[in-house]
Amino acid sequence: MESIAGSRLESLILNTLRSMACEPDDVALDAGLKALDIDSLDLVELAQVVEDEGNLAIPAADLRGAITVRDVVDRYLGAVA
Repeated sequence: MESIAGSRLESLILNTLRSMACEPDDVALDAGLKALDIDSLDLVELAQVVEDEGNLAIPAADLRGAITVRDVVDRYLGAVA
């Protein structure tokens, strides 16, 4: 199975984070993960969703240090490149 790429990957990440955030309408690429109340356990769950639905696996540890939603998306896009 081929992995997800580009805008579909970004949409999957954004929609998954919206389902986790206290204020889903605040989820945007430049939003801070702390401001959205997204913690390390949420990032582990996100990694599982992207692996299951997007057929793209990266270690959840690779998401550590991400500050914004864009950081998360960029780390996944880097794995595709």
